[in-house]
Amino acid sequence: MNEKRISRAKGKSFAVINPISAAALVLGITPLVLAPPAHAKPEVNKMCTVTEQGFSAVQTQPGDKPAVSVGVEVRNRTKKDAVQVTLRVNAFSQSGKLMMTQELGLQNVPSRSTVVDGYTFETEEPVGRISVSATCDERSKFGGTKPLPKYTSTAATYDPAREPTVQGEFVNRRKTAYFYNVFYVLRNVTGNIVGGSFSNTLGDVAKGDRIAWKAGGRALITDGPLTVQANTSSVYSAF
Repeated sequence: MNEKRISRAKGKSFAVINPISAAALVLGITPLVLAPPAHAKPEVNKMCTVTEQGFSAVQTQPGDKPAVSVGVEVRNRTKKDAVQVTLRVNAFSQSGKLMMTQELGLQNVPSRSTVVDGYTFETEEPVGRISVSATCDERSKFGGTKPLPKYTSTAATYDPAREPTVQGEFVNRRKTAYFYNVFYVLRNVTGNIVGGSFSNTLGDVAKGDRIAWKAGGRALITDGPLTVQANTSSVYSAF
């Protein structure tokens, strides 16, 4: 199984009341309530916030559907652990049509932590833009008070000439052993996220142990060299 592993929408949707509503209420007439305007932003759980997102088309073989690589950074700024985290990715065509929605799951985002995640998927048409939102719940709703293990940064490199592959080394500096997966995003020369994905499960890594990891993928259609930002999850999860 694979662990998991894209805008920043804020505010709440609202109803607009017809200007004659006040008079209608006085007369005992039910006021007319209009639907929210098209530009109204959806309500987003403020415990988990998407702080950055990005995407790139990936190279495909003749006859294959278009595909896109998405990377996302999500932040939990509160003092409470967030669990059952869902990242909802809307993919729009170049003409602005909503083509599909993908949901990426993270088991948790510990308190005051920032986590990156990524995924590659096929679409019906080339993607013109993406929109990502995050929802989550407080861990206290599900019991348990022991702090969740933190996500751990891990060094990695990207080599588009080899498969391409993202590879790195992980050292467990925690007191106990956990199942680990590696999530990563790829950044361009200006530091913007242009894609991302995840590695195979590393397995049970005891304190002090180090383990090499590698994640194969498709080459991104983007300019310039790319760098990797990666982290591991110490709580097992799956799509």
